[in-house]
This record gives sequence, C-alpha cells and structure tokens, in this order.
Amino acid sequence: MSSPSGSIKVIVIALLANFGIAIAKTFGAIFSGSASLFAEAIHSFVDCANQVLLPLGVKEAPLLVKAINTVEFKIQQRFPEIKWQFVEPDDSAKNP
Repeated sequence: MSSPSGSIKVIVIALLANFGIAIAKTFGAIFSGSASLFAEAIHSFVDCANQVLLPLGVKEAPLLVKAINTVEFKIQQRFPEIKWQFVEPDDSAKNP
C-alpha cells in the first residue's frame, strides 16, 4: 500500500491538472458561447471540489478500519459460537 504522503502528492498533482482543465474549459465556453462546454467546465470544477475532500478520506480511512476491527472483536467475544465473516468473503462458491 502506498504511504499517505505519497497519496496526497498524487491528489494535489491531479487537482492542479483538473483545475487547469476547468479554467481552459471556462475560457473556451466564454469565448465560444457553448453551453455544453460551460457544463463541462462546471463538471470539472466539481471534480476539483471532490479532490479537495480526498485527503480527508486518506487521513480518516485507517481510523475507520481500526474502529471496524474493534467492533468485530467485541462481537466475537460476546458471541463466540457464531462464525463471523466481516472482511473476507467466502471463496468456496468461486473455487468448487
């Protein structure tokens, strides 16, 4: 798995590239008067907004995994007779 700092670098590079594309589409829409190009520009700006939130997800993901594993452990302690499969799917259907 890649490190969070490496993931953040990739996100920032992609954000800058998408922002440049959004600016280019905006200028193209203004100068050409194209409604579809304007819609594409808005879509590109929304993609940039989504990428601003991605570092938060990279930061919070390990905490969520830890919380899920803690809940799984507590359930297994409380109900030891039940076999729990939270993360790993049953592969018997794939490999007869």
